[in-house]
Amino acid sequence: AKVSSNGARTAEIGRHHRYNEFCVECVDVARLDKHTKVSWSATKPFGPFKPRDFVTLCHFCKFPGGARCVVNRATTFAGRPPTTKYRRGEVVLAATVIEAAAGGKTRLTLLTQVNPRGAIDSSVGAKIANALVVRSPRDYFEAVEKAAQKGGR
Repeated sequence: AKVSSNGARTAEIGRHHRYNEFCVECVDVARLDKHTKVSWSATKPFGPFKPRDFVTLCHFCKFPGGARCVVNRATTFAGRPPTTKYRRGEVVLAATVIEAAAGGKTRLTLLTQVNPRGAIDSSVGAKIANALVVRSPRDYFEAVEKAAQKGGR
């Protein structure tokens, strides 16, 4: 799919449950300006570990050459304080860059650093996290490719 045909929806692919198998809820909780918002999301449990939730500041930009970028980092928001239902995780830094590539294709670059916090920071948690690091990006890109072929629906 072309970069321009995907618009803002494409810039948000990193957080939506249709593309991210671990995201089970995602809500925009505040719009700070036309390029910046605060979002809350939650995951399902990871093995024996409690589900995580995240509050992120999301900033969208479009570069002169047409590439689009969304950058996310952890923030706090009074309307979404930590609860006992989830262990609050932290998106240290996440960036998704969508740009045109040769042959009418689109290049998607994803960078994510997350601190899941809590009991998952253990030898068992490390094994689960390492397994996800191997599998999750491939699954994510495959889901994005399928959605792009369907026109993002």
